[in-house]
Amino acid sequence: MKLKLLLSKVNCLTLLLLFVFCSLHLHAQNIFSGEPVQVTGSMSSYGTSAAANATYRRITTTIGNPTDGRGQWVKTYNAQVTGGDVTNANMPGGGSAGFLFISGPAANRFQNKWVFSNIAQARKDSVNIADAYNTGQDMGLNMSTAGRYTFVFNDCGYTSVNARYYVGYTLNIPVIPTNVSQSIQANNSVLVNITTSAAPSPGERVFVRFTSAATFASTSTTNIVEAISTNAPANTTWQATIPSQAPGTSIRYYAFTSTLPLSRLNQLTELDRTLCCLQVNDNGGNNYIVAFAPKFNVTFSVDVTNSNCSGIDSVTITGSVAAMSIWGNGHRLNRVGTTNVYNRTLQLDSGVAVEYKFRFHRNGATNWEGTFSTPSGNRELVPIKDSTLSTPCFGTTSACVAIPPPSNITFAVNLTGQSPDPLGRIYVIGNFGTATWISGAIRMTPIAGLPNHFQAVVNNVCPASFEYKFVNGDSSVIGNQESFPNPAQRACVISNGFGGFNRVYTRVNANPVLLGFVFNACNTALPVQFISISAIRKGAGAIINWTTASETNNRGFFIQRSINGVDFEDMGFVEGSGESKTQRNYSFHDKDANQISYYRIKQVDFNETYAYSKIVTLEALTSDLNLGVYPIPFKDNVKIHFNEEIDGNISWSLYNTSGMLLQEGEHAKTNSFELSGLANYQAGVYYLKVMCNKVTKTVKLIK
Repeated sequence: MKLKLLLSKVNCLTLLLLFVFCSLHLHAQNIFSGEPVQVTGSMSSYGTSAAANATYRRITTTIGNPTDGRGQWVKTYNAQVTGGDVTNANMPGGGSAGFLFISGPAANRFQNKWVFSNIAQARKDSVNIADAYNTGQDMGLNMSTAGRYTFVFNDCGYTSVNARYYVGYTLNIPVIPTNVSQSIQANNSVLVNITTSAAPSPGERVFVRFTSAATFASTSTTNIVEAISTNAPANTTWQATIPSQAPGTSIRYYAFTSTLPLSRLNQLTELDRTLCCLQVNDNGGNNYIVAFAPKFNVTFSVDVTNSNCSGIDSVTITGSVAAMSIWGNGHRLNRVGTTNVYNRTLQLDSGVAVEYKFRFHRNGATNWEGTFSTPSGNRELVPIKDSTLSTPCFGTTSACVAIPPPSNITFAVNLTGQSPDPLGRIYVIGNFGTATWISGAIRMTPIAGLPNHFQAVVNNVCPASFEYKFVNGDSSVIGNQESFPNPAQRACVISNGFGGFNRVYTRVNANPVLLGFVFNACNTALPVQFISISAIRKGAGAIINWTTASETNNRGFFIQRSINGVDFEDMGFVEGSGESKTQRNYSFHDKDANQISYYRIKQVDFNETYAYSKIVTLEALTSDLNLGVYPIPFKDNVKIHFNEEIDGNISWSLYNTSGMLLQEGEHAKTNSFELSGLANYQAGVYYLKVMCNKVTKTVKLIK
């Protein structure tokens, strides 16, 4: 009901009825829709100009007259000696210098008045409660200190005679919380960012009030946290942290400023907390809402069999969401028993797209997975339930294929076109060992019978891609390393990212490898460059197979055997190709190998100089296919050579890392075949699956 002052004459009965009606409603007021509330008094000579109109704010989702105590009218007055909205000298406090709240139409702004049953002194920066009537006395207020006085009035409605109002004092105009944004943290806390229109006055603070209830009803339990400046001394950007919330819940919040400290606000009732706000940003009365998605437990696992040849210190997972550290340090996975599988269970938000990758750590170096066939190039997941993911092989989307054991690599370099270091300091450096590059430099020794040729044997190199280069002189001096100044001699190298070049090689099987080149060139270092050598038992004998990449002045090969790996004897000779720039395959049948355990090849030139291949151990026949692949990395074509006699038709298929079939074919009984048409394939990893007589072998190719 709107109680309005009667300006015309009324009869006695009407007055009596009006008196009874007011008595039944406890003399309280309610504001008629559309009429402004104003604060007037001695400070403004009781003026009712439009400039004195108070602004209505509801700070609630309730339409109409809010029931939660946040139907408020707020107005800030600049009280100055001169030039302000009001003259503060007119308000020293006491009943003779008071104020009141009024509302009414333009024709009569004083039609409804909130005056007080007793003369009292209103308190600044505090909740004021007084009996409010339509007739009574003004409330005193001391405004003698120049500054801004913000009146916040709460209509007491029809059910109470107690009017509540708050007067906040600030030296300058109260700041306005303008921009409000939020971000959910990994622990389900919420970081609220707030921008204010200016730096607050002394004693003016910025807060966030929140609740998990559907509304900010006066009976609900709410919480308040204080914001902290993030750009002192400007003090215009703020952050407040709403504590961790339960998954699947929602909270509502708004930002406000007040002259009360947090300790005082927490002592107030819910109704009074809504009153003590100078300025509010509550999203236009709708409040800001944060929904915490339900979380699911997802178990991630990865198999590092193909990366664990020389040992792994740890395996981690990291990704694009806070629960995965947003591509930071991530989370360490736990090893499953003595296997090469590592796993960990993480709690992730439901329905949120996640990008992630595994990485392993060895000797202080971090090794990331490569690019996947996804829009982002990473592994991807959208959690929809508690789940245990399948276990892929590191770097792929499929299961691991057993890799060959480590074996030896012989590095050789031809320095006949250079001036070898007079102290004989010739090195090979790279990332193929535990210690890498300069810190892992390996001293090379002269090759007997080949002046200015040097070699070094590195044992137990894992099947993988690695980079390397040769050094002529002190290994700690960058200028002594290969640099490939002639662009025409860079076909065998890749950029090292620092203006130089590295050689690159990929081991795909357990066969010993000879890597020999002319210093600063792609030309081979030795008269014969061996690609592979193997010895496979066949009945009482053995089949010795070897492959060369190139030959220069090569008369042929002596096949030598040994029982102890030290004392060798010649047991056959195979003529060489003389001059060759293409791959050549050779084989020798040793019919009596019962007591023989080791073989090597002695290569002899026409000028009687010679060099040895690496020593290989006689292997037993297995169900595996013994084959070699060349070149690695490939460009246009890939050649496959079997290091054993093939008895049966061969079929093959080529896949990418996503398991997509790219090519397939068949061949009749043969010791070698070639894959062509690979020029347009993107750089990366591919898998070749070869099948013969129900025996399958899968090898990794790199472009």
